Amino acid sequence: MRNTKLFFILTCLLLSGCKPEINLPDGTAGRADFTRVVALGGDFFSGYQDDALYNEAQRYSIPNLVAAQLQSVTPSVFYQPYITHEVGINSKPWEGIYTTKSILGFKTDCNGVSDLFPLKSVITQSEAEAGLQTYINGTIQNLAIPFCKSVDVNDPAFGSASGNFYYRHFTSSQGTSTLLNDAAMQNPTFIMLWLGMEDIFSFAQQGGKDVSITSLSVFESQIDSVLKTLTANGTKGVIANIPELESFPFYTLISPRGLTLSLTQADSLNQLTGLQLYNVGENGFFIEYPDNSGTYRQMGKGESVLLDIPIDSLKCYSMGLIQPLPDRYTLDSTEVSLIHQSIAGYNNIIKQKALQYDFAMADMNRFFKNVVSGIQWDGVALNAGFISGGIFSLDGYHPHQKGYSIIANEFISSINNHYGAALPWINCTGCNGIKFP
Repeated sequence: MRNTKLFFILTCLLLSGCKPEINLPDGTAGRADFTRVVALGGDFFSGYQDDALYNEAQRYSIPNLVAAQLQSVTPSVFYQPYITHEVGINSKPWEGIYTTKSILGFKTDCNGVSDLFPLKSVITQSEAEAGLQTYINGTIQNLAIPFCKSVDVNDPAFGSASGNFYYRHFTSSQGTSTLLNDAAMQNPTFIMLWLGMEDIFSFAQQGGKDVSITSLSVFESQIDSVLKTLTANGTKGVIANIPELESFPFYTLISPRGLTLSLTQADSLNQLTGLQLYNVGENGFFIEYPDNSGTYRQMGKGESVLLDIPIDSLKCYSMGLIQPLPDRYTLDSTEVSLIHQSIAGYNNIIKQKALQYDFAMADMNRFFKNVVSGIQWDGVALNAGFISGGIFSLDGYHPHQKGYSIIANEFISSINNHYGAALPWINCTGCNGIKFP
């Protein structure tokens, strides 16, 4: 009997549109039609968190949470392609392409000090493939794909055998169909759309090394193609804009001027390097000029050291002191400026398209700025702090389940305000935050 019950639960999770247990009071749809909802986006809509995608995270993805509330006013279903095991893409592929999710555990650093630290393990490709459930049909409604850029939506190669690690397992026709095709096949009556994050933040997360940001003209063309195709029959929806770089602890936790030196230390470093760069007190990490001319400088305020930098190398092996920080782990002032300009440009395009197609707009830029300043939710103070802030998962960029549920309420508010709907807010008692050992 116990095995039968377990089999039923697993079958429900993997093959049907199981929903979080959320109380749904009566509401109204206003002038929106929630009969067939389709979501299209990237990491944040897929539920990616803690450096990985996994079943529990998917069940509390933003579209799944919002869809549960939509069902309180319009009977419908919302299917997601659930996977069986956690699979993440390693930010350091030279160590291995796939990883488990990060968990909080104790790690001993190069100084012999043991402390809590996000831990994950490399897994083989065969282990990763075994964790990805295959779906070859046209019924999937959450078409949010980790690492999906706007340019991937119309690209058949994105779902090919050598394409995206996740999408290739459930595209309707591998190597032929596209995300936009698969979305249009559903004949949606309501769209949830959040594209553009990966176009910009794939550049930021690699320190701008060997990656480019999708141009404004290409991004506008891709967004317009999506909206024109999916609204051909008068379909409406909600679209989200892009938060600023400084909203995420991945880019802010490690200060670019995090070296505090005594007079003796500063003198020793100046003598050792032959450069009069270091002073008593606050100092910037040592980086190479953007033009790779072989000259070096200290980092300044407004620049960024990425959270995935090898911490032991900073602590014990003179990285950033005698040897410059690798470009892969930093964003200099030129790169930061490019990111800011791109976000402003993208958000202007998104605002224009929301007006043009009569879509509600979830202002994620404003929301995350408020998080940085500090917000109250259900009597709890939350902010953008790493681990302690109550919003972000252990990768410092993607929210955890509780964070996603709060963001989902921002989408609901936007839908209610724009369409005159009365969707109930989410009180996701089953959502987890960071788990401590």
